[in-house]
Amino acid sequence: MDMVAYGYQTWRIYRRLGREDWAKALVVGSLASVIGFFHIEGLFELPWDSVVITLTYFLMACPFVIQRAPLSARHWTHSLSVCLGK
Repeated sequence: MDMVAYGYQTWRIYRRLGREDWAKALVVGSLASVIGFFHIEGLFELPWDSVVITLTYFLMACPFVIQRAPLSARHWTHSLSVCLGK
């Protein structure tokens, strides 16, 4: 059930993104890799070590970071100019 909720939330984030192709690619790639990890784990039923589960948690967090991050280049240019005092 958790994978269904994760997939639903990730898909909602994907649909809300504008024309930011790199962000959409990151969100879909994250979803695909997490689904792949869980399907492979289900086929072989091998216990995961801490490195694999840490990578999975990182990939699961990527869409939520993208959702909160300001994506426009204009925002980053303005922030840089404020920091530099220009």
